[in-house]
Amino acid sequence: MRLIVHCSSCDGTGLYSGMCEGKGSAVVCLNCNGSGAETIVLRKFTGRKHYRGIKEVHFKNADTMTYKQFLKCVPPQDVKEAQKTYAQPIKHRD
Repeated sequence: MRLIVHCSSCDGTGLYSGMCEGKGSAVVCLNCNGSGAETIVLRKFTGRKHYRGIKEVHFKNADTMTYKQFLKCVPPQDVKEAQKTYAQPIKHRD
């Protein structure tokens, strides 16, 4: 199913105004090219897809686990539990 919705980057304005643009100035939104809309495609979730070539997974708290361990988890609760069991702090290389 395809839906046309307000652009998530510019909230439907078609414009972006930040620090660099200065007061009273804006640039055309790169996400929607100024239309203020974007098309999203809704697809039924059938399970987590595999990401080829990945060996390890890093968490925002700097823990890490193998990708094989991560795949055994069903998010989000099981990932958090597995993180307690398998995750190890990242060892920085000097």
